[in-house]
Amino acid sequence: MAAFYAWPNPDKDHLEILENYLIDARERLTGFPDYKGDSDFLHEAINTLDFYMRLCREQNRSLVNLSSDQLYTIEDSLLIRRIIASILVEENRNNSRLLEQQKQFAIKHGMVLVRTD
Repeated sequence: MAAFYAWPNPDKDHLEILENYLIDARERLTGFPDYKGDSDFLHEAINTLDFYMRLCREQNRSLVNLSSDQLYTIEDSLLIRRIIASILVEENRNNSRLLEQQKQFAIKHGMVLVRTD
């Protein structure tokens, strides 16, 4: 995610495309039934999508606006760095919660998680 912020594209169309994709994915996940009465992992996945949707609506647009201003100041640069740092902290928290829910789901239902890179 950090690479995305190295030089944001001033064209906001890509954010709308991403947000629409996330909205569609969220709607599909919301339609999934619980697995044997267990919905914790599903709800955490939906929360993760909500986080990324909020990024598209709020912080990403702020970053694009700041970086595409005619007059780009040192203050803008510092603000962008603070926003990115905040996003990365929150993203890591969300990813950790999702991974933990995935592990708990696998344990609860006798599944084995396999890491693929």
